[in-house]
Amino acid sequence: MSKVIETKQQVVTEIADKLRA
Repeated sequence: MSKVIETKQQVVTEIADKLRA
């Protein structure tokens, strides 16, 4: 479960970074 949350957080961070750029 912890890994799933970590992966989701990573994806969210990636999307946020793309939106900023």
